[in-house]
Amino acid sequence: AALQNNVKPSHTMAMYYFWDGKETEVEALLPIDKEPVTDAGFKVRELPATKAIKIDYYGPYEGLAQPHEALDAYAKDKGLALGYPWEAYITDPSTEPDTSKWLTQVYYPIMEGDATAENVQ
Repeated sequence: AALQNNVKPSHTMAMYYFWDGKETEVEALLPIDKEPVTDAGFKVRELPATKAIKIDYYGPYEGLAQPHEALDAYAKDKGLALGYPWEAYITDPSTEPDTSKWLTQVYYPIMEGDATAENVQ
């Protein structure tokens, strides 16, 4: 659908609204360089610019809890209120079989004032 609309997709991403180790609520994201001309059967929305903390994680997806825990500990140490996290999957597993080379960028938006993840849209 992106190619039909002459837009360039970027790396796939996911925004996590809930995760307890067993269940998750996640939104799949595909950043594009411009708004599509026609309705291609997917929802388009613009995410506002925000300050965030980020960590680059190299390794298999099963190890992604580690960077989330590290960012959570950092935020607590610095007194930061964080919003819902997102992950950007930079390395394509279909072209790189070595999981130690897979790069995933983990982001947490920094909330202003007393905002919490519960009130982020």
